[in-house]
Amino acid sequence: MKVSQRERETLTGPAAVGIVVGIFCAVFTVAFDSDYGEALASGWSTTCDAILSLVAGFALAFVPFGLVPVLVGRVRSGAGNKGG
Repeated sequence: MKVSQRERETLTGPAAVGIVVGIFCAVFTVAFDSDYGEALASGWSTTCDAILSLVAGFALAFVPFGLVPVLVGRVRSGAGNKGG
């Protein structure tokens, strides 16, 4: 899939914000697990929780504010239509 300059600019901001949100979510997850989940969580459990929250935080910021506008723009411009 070819990405135009305009679409690249649309995706860059939400990607950066998504990374920051994901990092905050991962840090908060590790902090919460270290304070309240000590008896329940092992090291691998905390690591998996942090990775999951990092990915979820990124997706929650990137999909609605980056990916959806690009896809809607492609559909409206007719780039998704292959037939004539």
